[in-house]
Amino acid sequence: MNARAANRQFPWPLHRRAQITLDDRDRARIATQYGSCVRSGAFLPPAARFGSDIASGYLDAPMAVLEDHRAIDLMPQESVPLYEYRSYGLARAGDVFVLSRERLPAYECYVDQVLGLASPHVLQVDRGNPGAPDALANACRRDAKALDRLCEVAANAGGFNILPYLSSGHSWLLAADIARRTGVPVRACCPPPKLARRVNDKLWFSTQVRQLLGIQALPPTFSVFGPAAAAVYMRKLSRKHSRVVVKLPSSAGSMGNIAFDAGNVRQTSVGALKALLLQQLEAVGWTGRYPILVGVWETGALSSPSVQMWLPESLHAAPIIEGLFDQTLEGERQQFIGATSLALPDRLQSRILYEATMIASLVQRLGYVGRLSLDALIVGEDFSSADLHWIECNGRWGGVSIPMTLAARLGVDLQAHNCVIVQRPVAGLALPDFDVLIEQLGSSIYRPGAKEGVVFTEPVGPGERGVSFFAVAASTSRSQELALEVIDQITALATTPHQVEAMQ
Repeated sequence: MNARAANRQFPWPLHRRAQITLDDRDRARIATQYGSCVRSGAFLPPAARFGSDIASGYLDAPMAVLEDHRAIDLMPQESVPLYEYRSYGLARAGDVFVLSRERLPAYECYVDQVLGLASPHVLQVDRGNPGAPDALANACRRDAKALDRLCEVAANAGGFNILPYLSSGHSWLLAADIARRTGVPVRACCPPPKLARRVNDKLWFSTQVRQLLGIQALPPTFSVFGPAAAAVYMRKLSRKHSRVVVKLPSSAGSMGNIAFDAGNVRQTSVGALKALLLQQLEAVGWTGRYPILVGVWETGALSSPSVQMWLPESLHAAPIIEGLFDQTLEGERQQFIGATSLALPDRLQSRILYEATMIASLVQRLGYVGRLSLDALIVGEDFSSADLHWIECNGRWGGVSIPMTLAARLGVDLQAHNCVIVQRPVAGLALPDFDVLIEQLGSSIYRPGAKEGVVFTEPVGPGERGVSFFAVAASTSRSQELALEVIDQITALATTPHQVEAMQ
């Protein structure tokens, strides 16, 4: 098929959860805020830098899938390759999956033979120094054989797509190289890099929410440009709230969150608080870049909803809501460890989906294409009188969207099928090889057509970063029960370092 004549909107099946129609007043508000963003000069058309053959979007053609966490703030660089297999289940037959770490045939065989999803071509490249790895896309550009292979696939198909975990200039430059060498159209299934940086910035996001929805749609949030100013705002917030937080605006997930007890803040001088804050910031890997975010750390939330969306090119369709999930957060920094499907009272659910569509419509108008999720907190005594506070926007793939999309490829609707997503660390445990694990779990493993089972979304085994799967069953309670059973089975199969030493 020649991709010049084919422009299917989506690489995979999508489950449209709701159809939201914005009223004229809110459309006008979005248009006004769009104009303000454009006048800021921050949103140049991608063609101005990467060439006229490159654009955000999707062609009905093969794609290169790159799960590269190198550009995430505070990410330990030596851990970056461990994430690469996370999006393996997104790659289709005929696609190219780019990898720099060692291949794991057992996991690839599991996806192909157990899940029944045809395997992509795996393209291995060298990132160079493990302590400071090159970008995965740049490694493709430096490797003549790898670039030749990508160009060959693109030329044979008449078009090509680049699907990165997170949009970056490196991915767009790779797309430009392929387009220039082959003369076929290439699309980036992601927003332009500068827009991606804005969308993932918690302070930029809070500004857009404030302008679109009003100050009541956010927890108290301040942008500060120095540690002394941060200390002053922390003390101010501590007078009315039980917890305050400092966040690094561009960090992913919980890595850049530092929470403080308000009582301790009130009892600490501004000078001492400034010193403590600097110490804590340096401990998490802060590089000295301002502004930082100071806000209220809302505890005891009724729910931590995440709206999962796909944003097509604006000319084709409005933002698509694929799912509404309740995130499971753990620990001082509220680390994501899983999610379940979420059903809220009608009025509250309609509100969260409507407001999410407003936010998504703005970034889509700015040129955003691809995967997007919007996270919020529902706070209050009960759902009937609760407040809805928007927390952050994730302009990248994540711990809910990857399982949701893999499930869709298997014909499973994660929301409708009462599934449970699990993402657990396994510190201190030595896990068996993945093929041994799959064999031992036996009937707990999901197979196409089965009524229940678990699906692993990335490899589990020696040296891997944890246990990630989703459980499918007839009810949410059974999915949760099954997930706990599998975690117990995996723990029983594992050995501690002490046991390993005893066996040697």
